[in-house]
Amino acid sequence: MGRDSRQARRARERRQQESQQRGQKRHASSTAPLAGKWSMIAGAAIVVVAAATFAAVALAQSSKTNTGNSSPTATTATAGKIIDGVGCNFNEIFTYHQHAHLVILDHGTSRAIPAFIGFNYTHDCLYWVHTHEPSGGVLHMEAPRAIVPKLKTFFDVWGRPITSRQIGNVSVGAGDTVKVWVNQKPYYGNPASILLKPHTNIWIEVGAPFKQPKPFSWAGL
Repeated sequence: MGRDSRQARRARERRQQESQQRGQKRHASSTAPLAGKWSMIAGAAIVVVAAATFAAVALAQSSKTNTGNSSPTATTATAGKIIDGVGCNFNEIFTYHQHAHLVILDHGTSRAIPAFIGFNYTHDCLYWVHTHEPSGGVLHMEAPRAIVPKLKTFFDVWGRPITSRQIGNVSVGAGDTVKVWVNQKPYYGNPASILLKPHTNIWIEVGAPFKQPKPFSWAGL
């Protein structure tokens, strides 16, 4: 009886071992595809990361190359629009080269005429009527032919008004008197219509105290 019991127990142990071995095999066979699947996913992720890293490095190198280039890409300049018949050329033209002079007084205080009026940096061109640095109120008329523009043309190139309420950067207040002088002589017309003939000296005074205009020295001009 005891021997039969030991044999039966051993038989049960062998069956349990065989059953465990079969279970382990089935588990291994069932998890193998899943492990393979995760291996593929991991591999694909590595490829994506590597590609992204390569792209980032390439972009950084390209950016470094562009910013390090001391010669920017050239752009094609286009001519500026014509203003009151005055053109804008890509360089100075001395076929016709004359000068006028402008003074604007705001209640006795001289207001500077800015330098580089007529320098169109957007279109890389220079209007035939312009100022240089320092301007000193000198208006340059440099054109491919003889021109006699009006003072309004200069203000239009400047981008400032010349009206009964505003003259350049100077406002004409209520009750302000405006006096205009051309070559030291009183001018009673519309100052916008003054012709910029060679060596024309223009004084515009807004409000008192009024000063006696002075001749301008044209030495070298």
